[in-house]
Amino acid sequence: MNLQTFVSGTVARRRANGYLGMNVAMSILAGEPCLVIEGERAVWRFTANLHLPNSGFVATVGTVEVDALTGKPLLLSPEKIKIMQERADAIAMR
Repeated sequence: MNLQTFVSGTVARRRANGYLGMNVAMSILAGEPCLVIEGERAVWRFTANLHLPNSGFVATVGTVEVDALTGKPLLLSPEKIKIMQERADAIAMR
């Protein structure tokens, strides 16, 4: 596996943010990139963080991954999306 063929953490974060905004919530943004290599698979892993107006970062509600070779976000299951949304809603209500 050649590290030079990976998409950058910055590009992966943009793609993660696009995915989160379209599929989870606009207020959930990707955190710092962490490159994870497991055998032949490499992904950029991000915390999915709730950000609120006037507060900024509030809490981490889950994780999201982006394929490090293709730059495509790995799809979250409907159950994981629902859990992230419910966590964010519960935190925002406090």
